[in-house]
Amino acid sequence: MKTSKSNSFQTNAAEKSLEIVKKAKIRTFLIASFCTVLFFAGIILSIIGWVKKYESYGYAFMLFFSPYAAALGLYGFAFGWIRYFDIEKEQKVVRAIVCDGLSSVAEVSMKLYINGGEASDLINKCICKGYLPDYVRIYDTVTINRHIELSPAVHTFVCSHCGATLTLQKGDEMRCPYCGCALTPPRKKK
Repeated sequence: MKTSKSNSFQTNAAEKSLEIVKKAKIRTFLIASFCTVLFFAGIILSIIGWVKKYESYGYAFMLFFSPYAAALGLYGFAFGWIRYFDIEKEQKVVRAIVCDGLSSVAEVSMKLYINGGEASDLINKCICKGYLPDYVRIYDTVTINRHIELSPAVHTFVCSHCGATLTLQKGDEMRCPYCGCALTPPRKKK
């Protein structure tokens, strides 16, 4: 009985996560598309306004405002499409975690053919943006948040030898698991 309840929770969490990222992707697509149309419309209206500027005040008005529309569209569509493709990467991460059941940074990086640092950053972005609302990242793993309280004695260190960011708890070995060098705790300021 407990297993079916757990599976039901995971299914609901997966559907919720996929729906959130899908809405963000659609919203970004619409904004990027609108800005693209605004850019080209601004250019066309600029040409029409320039050619017919003496015929009517409407064309002069068009000539005055069309460069602003083109400029807004230019910046908007550039940033909009970049953001759209970023959301596609984030959607792949969400799918890897909630549909494929991957639970570590290494598994996500291998699945998506990206390096571990990029996978770690994408997972953090997905959690911060709310694309994985029922998930929590503990060290290098991502699990469903069952409202387990984290220990207050969690510390983040940066290895002085290889530069890896490590999260350790009290009692963990003070060695970098990547390069094997000893970690020195940061000195407390007096």
